[in-house]
Formats: sequence, C-alpha cells, structure tokens
Amino acid sequence: MKNKLEVSRFAVAAGLKVSKKAVDRNRIKRQVRAIVHEHLLEISAGYDVLLIVRKEALEKKTSEIEVELLKTFTKAKLLV
Repeated sequence: MKNKLEVSRFAVAAGLKVSKKAVDRNRIKRQVRAIVHEHLLEISAGYDVLLIVRKEALEKKTSEIEVELLKTFTKAKLLV
C-alpha cells in the first residue's frame, strides 16, 4: 500500500498457525526483518508492507527465505 512518506515501512506477522511456540514465531520474524534490513536500499520508498509468515518458513534456511522474499518484492515491483 502506498504511503506519503519518504521511506517504506514493514511489519512482519506470524500467527499461532505458524507455531504455537513464541520462540519459533519470534525467530522467523527476526530473520525476515534482518533480510528486509539488508535489502532496504534496494526497495522503493513510499510503501507500507505487511509480510505474513507461513508455516513452511520454519523449515527453510534463511537463504531460502531471502530468495523467496526477493521474488515476492520483485513481483510486487518494490525493488528498484
């Protein structure tokens, strides 16, 4: 969703369906936030983005999550 700011904002959501353990949900959210932080300069400014984590992400390595996330950003035309 477009915002009228000079920066893009990101939120990461991982519900109880992802894992009943808060430790697991928090770990995956930290991984996703770290990936977004690494690629922040490549992402277009002026968007509010909600990233909803799926259960399958718990079984993937960080590098695999990064590839999927970058594919998603490309498909949404968020990468510069």
